[in-house]
Amino acid sequence: MEENITDSPRETGPRTTNPVRISRILIVISLCVVVIFGLNTLRKPKTTENQPTPEVAGISVTPTTEITPQVKDQLITLDEIAKHDQKDDCWFAIENKVYDVTSFISSAKHPGKDAIIQGCGKDATSLYNTRPMGSKTPHSDKARSFLINFQIGILTDTNEE
Repeated sequence: MEENITDSPRETGPRTTNPVRISRILIVISLCVVVIFGLNTLRKPKTTENQPTPEVAGISVTPTTEITPQVKDQLITLDEIAKHDQKDDCWFAIENKVYDVTSFISSAKHPGKDAIIQGCGKDATSLYNTRPMGSKTPHSDKARSFLINFQIGILTDTNEE
């Protein structure tokens, strides 16, 4: 008679689990749940307060006025813009939109330094599009997208506001 011999013994009976191993797995799972829940709790809700500050050419500046649809639709005359013709109170119009760039000027982060002041209190469309004191080229699309953060109204040609 031949005997059947195998290299590895066969297990017989029910398989037992190691309680220490189960405890470690439960601890790891619990820690993962706590971390995920904690991160979600700390995450701030998305509101305009939590939006990133506008940035162009590595410059970040907070707009002077909170822009709402009502503010952007406000009609402003050149006579009103002319009252804001100083470095510490600067409004100008570009392509029929009115901007308050006072906070940007006070940050001293304009790449063209004081060139921006030349537009205070007037329709600065030509200055903005030609940059006669700088490169003599139009501003970039990135600069244009940055400017919208300072819009306070729309230029009107009537004195009725």
